[in-house]
Amino acid sequence: MFRSPTALLVAFSVNLSRGGMFIQCEDELPPEGAVLELDITLPDRGVVSLTAVVTWQRLEPDATGPRGVGVHFDSLDDELGAIVDGLVLAYSGVRILVQCADARDRQTLVRRLKSIIGTADIVFADDDAGALSLLSESTDLVVVDADEDEGAAIVTLRRAREQHDIPCVALAQSTQRQAELQRCGASEVLGNPPSGEALRKAVMTLLSSPSRVTNRG
Repeated sequence: MFRSPTALLVAFSVNLSRGGMFIQCEDELPPEGAVLELDITLPDRGVVSLTAVVTWQRLEPDATGPRGVGVHFDSLDDELGAIVDGLVLAYSGVRILVQCADARDRQTLVRRLKSIIGTADIVFADDDAGALSLLSESTDLVVVDADEDEGAAIVTLRRAREQHDIPCVALAQSTQRQAELQRCGASEVLGNPPSGEALRKAVMTLLSSPSRVTNRG
């Protein structure tokens, strides 16, 4: 499921075309030659079912990218091909909303998010009022630091999830607070400060997972 054209291209922008794309995989990798059925929800098109063949594997994450497989589309009609071309041409980066009351922590968090997605458009606020004024359907991801003001973080989380269905990452030091944030709608809850790998994994997972991938062979 991809909420927007920019979210669609986060994980696939290096290798998305009419010919195929890269799929990040946390579970066992399908072997080369395996036939996959991909259900991908595209903006203005709905669910599109594609057949793809695995052509290569990246067994472990490295400097070139995460663990996963490259696939070749078995067939791609002209209409869908035009949509893919248009998404690539229109790509301008995802929009991330950061809510953090502490200015220094906020700067650090923004810098770390930029290191994960260099093209991201990151807007930020120090409380829920500011965050809600920036929250919109064009927001692809919300990241909230709940340690300074848990109540404000929960307000933003609930609005993002209930009204806009936007994935959210919440940060907190205590396990009790982490559990509360998860109950209030956080898609991912991490320690505060999160490790670089944990933050990268959460961001990329929330923005780049297809709705269904089935191994047929």
